[in-house]
Amino acid sequence: METKRIIYDFCPKCGGLTKDGVCTACGSVWDGKETETKQPEALPSPKAKQEAVPFSDLPMEKCAPTEKNLKKNTTMAFLLVGVGMAAVLLLLALVIPPVVRLISPKRETQETEEDIYRPDPGDEYYVQLSDALRYDLSYQVEWQEEVQKDEEGSSYFSAEYPQLTGEIPHLEQINALLKEKALYYEKEYEAFEGKTQEDYLYIYVFPYVTRMEENYISVAFDNRLCSDGVERPVLTDITLDLTTGRQLAHTDMIRYTKELAEFFRSQNRKQNTNSLEQAGWTEETFLQLLESEDGVAFFTPVGLEIGFNYDAPEIDAAGWVTVTAKEYAQYVKMP
Repeated sequence: METKRIIYDFCPKCGGLTKDGVCTACGSVWDGKETETKQPEALPSPKAKQEAVPFSDLPMEKCAPTEKNLKKNTTMAFLLVGVGMAAVLLLLALVIPPVVRLISPKRETQETEEDIYRPDPGDEYYVQLSDALRYDLSYQVEWQEEVQKDEEGSSYFSAEYPQLTGEIPHLEQINALLKEKALYYEKEYEAFEGKTQEDYLYIYVFPYVTRMEENYISVAFDNRLCSDGVERPVLTDITLDLTTGRQLAHTDMIRYTKELAEFFRSQNRKQNTNSLEQAGWTEETFLQLLESEDGVAFFTPVGLEIGFNYDAPEIDAAGWVTVTAKEYAQYVKMP
């Protein structure tokens, strides 16, 4: 799996919202210097525009440029932006479901059963973040949520997180650790809150219980930090030993070896895009990232998911990437 940073702006041609240089309204492609690199075949109708921008592709409420970003445009472009902004707001009102869907897209969803990815041990690799809930264990999962926002609407924090119920030891400690992990970026929100009315910071945390066993549980958190027209994805995780109530550090779980780095590089070529290959990173670099504080490691029904968050200015990219180890016994320290 992989998720990359998304940059939003306004189209100098029609004033519509652009996502990574592609206008969601007219289809024009821009190189970031107000130079059009591709001419759209035809201008879509308003209805076609609406259908062409699915909910998952829209910025989360305010992952869009602020007024200070618009100063680079000419007077005509500025007027177009004003018109385009009104159109975008109308589009958001028409397309985005109620806020509860935005905050908790996993719980309040309009997806059909066919749309939901259900990881299976027979899968070639883990396709996307997904819950793997079980109901045959001595504990179950309930969902809690914490929301904060300022009165001006310039900052917003929403985090959903799992809490366990049932007859298991250390329950209070386990739930405290799960909540603490989900609220990791709350301090970034609190540091920003009330600083300025020109900028904004929106943070969303989406949890996925990726594996449930009687003696351990793995949870991945898809964190989205939105500011200054950029949506920055960060993947975090936690695996808990349910017999002791202790969080298992990655170094307690994983054997970080040269063989693991070689496997990661090989599997990444098969499973994901080759963008990281263009950065010229060596297997030594991959190993350093895997075992760093930016590393990611959690279990799923398919196997072990391992990877890291990264910032690669060499290829103008940032985000996170993981690969699936179906046969992972040689890479882990725990059974």
